[in-house]
Amino acid sequence: MATKAKIAFGGMVQRSVNGTNWTRMAEIKQFAIPIGQPEFQDGTTLDSEEGYREFVKGLFMVPDVSMVGNWTPDEFNACLADMARAEPTYYRITMPKFTGQTTAGYSTFTAYPIIGMPANGIADIMNIEVTLKVTGKPVWTAGA
Repeated sequence: MATKAKIAFGGMVQRSVNGTNWTRMAEIKQFAIPIGQPEFQDGTTLDSEEGYREFVKGLFMVPDVSMVGNWTPDEFNACLADMARAEPTYYRITMPKFTGQTTAGYSTFTAYPIIGMPANGIADIMNIEVTLKVTGKPVWTAGA
């Protein structure tokens, strides 16, 4: 059977200050979908069976997610403005559509962006790195 794997080309990353009016982020090259993961608290006691640790499922946490894009003045300034705001920024990451889909799957979430510009060699393409500190529950909407 042939693989159904697909490259990320055709995906899209957008941002919004209100969750309603979306702006496409320019020239994004790498992105990640945030997924909540449960934390586990150590509940081991002196009575735990044969010295094995016991855990209690705790709250969910979303690890930081990162994006990389080509550095452009407009995108850099927009990201700096998002980082300066007291409120989190809304993000929507849309995956490319698969064969037979009429709508693509997408994730919406809020996050505080942390902006960086890695060291670039003299002949390298300049990049911007955006690390997102996700706050609250990300929502995945499946494509159809």
